[in-house]
Amino acid sequence: MCGSRDGKTLVAIRAEQFCRLNSTYRAEAWENLGIQRDASFPIVECRCCRFVFAGLLPSPEFLETIYETVIDAQRGLFEAGDPAWVAHQLELGGLLLRGLAAAFAFEHDFRVLDFGCGYGSLVNALSGPRVRCLGYESSRRRLAFLRDNGIPASDTIDAVRKEGPFHAVVLSDVLEHVSDPRRLLGTCRDLLAPNGLLLVNVPNFEERRLRAARQDLTRGVHRDREVNPWEHLNYFSPRSLDRMLKDEGL
Repeated sequence: MCGSRDGKTLVAIRAEQFCRLNSTYRAEAWENLGIQRDASFPIVECRCCRFVFAGLLPSPEFLETIYETVIDAQRGLFEAGDPAWVAHQLELGGLLLRGLAAAFAFEHDFRVLDFGCGYGSLVNALSGPRVRCLGYESSRRRLAFLRDNGIPASDTIDAVRKEGPFHAVVLSDVLEHVSDPRRLLGTCRDLLAPNGLLLVNVPNFEERRLRAARQDLTRGVHRDREVNPWEHLNYFSPRSLDRMLKDEGL
């Protein structure tokens, strides 16, 4: 977060430990990725700002293999439709609509961008006579699903910019997945209309949760599925998220 390269390893996790917890992964993940089951991946804390992140940044090709091949398409879709997850998305949507009503009381129509919209549950929920919601999605598999189901979405920032500026941008469980979260926040800031709203949700990795995960792993046990250095590259606490947002002028 601060740009320093001075980090200390909090814990190293074997690939088989976190793969075992993810029910969406195919059994042949090892062959697809060309790695050994006992390959180790560190979680690192910056000595300067204490931000926690994946110590070995996967290549774009590696990440594409994870999301397009290792994750089974049907299992991923089934999980995305889980009622608890949809309820979580709808709660975020309710917060956003109330915020829009308060911030833009006299606007007639609203433009909203769901950045990293997945299978489009929030785009569908927000779209209506007075709200035009557009999704942005980089996954080819998910984008094909969105287009097959008539859900408005794009996979290029240039196309998204043409639809803006937006009264609100949603980052629902996205920042933890990207290699440069500050750059993404800057992109979202530039897509917002004056006084626009940014809604951010990430897993809460406060110090107590990280400590519990470290204690488990030192005993050879891994129970927290969200500690996954392939998919979750950043581990935010409320404090670190607040600092990053403020540093980007949000």
